[in-house]
Amino acid sequence: MSNLNGNLKDKGLNYPLLLTIAGCLLFLGFPVFTSPDFNWNFRFVQVPGFRQSFLSYLVALVFFFMHRYWILPRYYFKRRYYVYGLALLISFLACAVLPYSVMRDAARPPMPFGTGRGHGPAPLLPTQGVFQFLFVVVCSHLLAANSRLKHLRQQQLETELSYLKAQINPHFLFNSLNSIYALVLKHSEDAPKAVVQLSNMMRYALDDNVHQYISLGKELDFLEDYIALQSYRAHPELVFKAEIIRPANMALRIAPMLLVPFVENAFKYGVNPEKAGEIVLRISVDNDQVLDFYCCNKIVVAQPVMTNSRIGLKNTMQRLESLYGNKYTIDIVEKDEQYSVLLKLPLYD
Repeated sequence: MSNLNGNLKDKGLNYPLLLTIAGCLLFLGFPVFTSPDFNWNFRFVQVPGFRQSFLSYLVALVFFFMHRYWILPRYYFKRRYYVYGLALLISFLACAVLPYSVMRDAARPPMPFGTGRGHGPAPLLPTQGVFQFLFVVVCSHLLAANSRLKHLRQQQLETELSYLKAQINPHFLFNSLNSIYALVLKHSEDAPKAVVQLSNMMRYALDDNVHQYISLGKELDFLEDYIALQSYRAHPELVFKAEIIRPANMALRIAPMLLVPFVENAFKYGVNPEKAGEIVLRISVDNDQVLDFYCCNKIVVAQPVMTNSRIGLKNTMQRLESLYGNKYTIDIVEKDEQYSVLLKLPLYD
């Protein structure tokens, strides 16, 4: 299964490489199938005019790769325009003149879709060579501009994700410290254990959260530790039903700290020291490696408090959109004092 975001790349096939090879074959095949001397016996390869024309296409193809991957990055994008112009001039002479100077005994090269080979020596600047040169320059500029645009968009996406993660981590830490603070006030024996759990969780957040994707096993371990930490300050009569079915392949990957904000939201607005709440959590993975996440809580916190701040949940929605695009579905329902989240998203090898 493919990876995501752009960078999602298919591990089985390298599509950019295949497209490049197909484009090169199509470009070199153009003078073959448009030659007036074309025949399926391929005897036309003995015609000097065809060989001259094919050589010009071959030189233009070599110039394309030089211009796209060496001349443009080294001179044009570094604003060394004088050197770039000199390189273009030398390349123009090579593309437009060299093939016809090497094979002087050939008749004038046939033009594409022409009716004949023509007669007389090749001109100093053959029209075909000039058009090939201009075509290569324009195409390589367009491809380079598109590549740079994709690179800038990827950088922007990574910057945005880093910013969102930086917001999520302090938000999570703030709520966890509140839980430990409540234990300390009660002089609970669970306080030292909670500090150790928080330490392990922060190690996960610092070491693994820097990666765009981590194993599902680590994410579920983190989620279970978080639930245990939050349970310390929960109402004694809190009804918490959790069913976490781990798949056989725990190496399946998911974006880090993607599920925690939904559970955090359930504890934040479904737990009240003065009221008994109810939280239901179900997590499973189907045969198509699609994660089914369901979390539902009874709302036991006043509505003005709920609408005060949902930074973690808002950022998680932005991360889902940035990382998974249209490959995930989420259904959030708030009705009859019940708040539920049903999330389905693909996991990747």
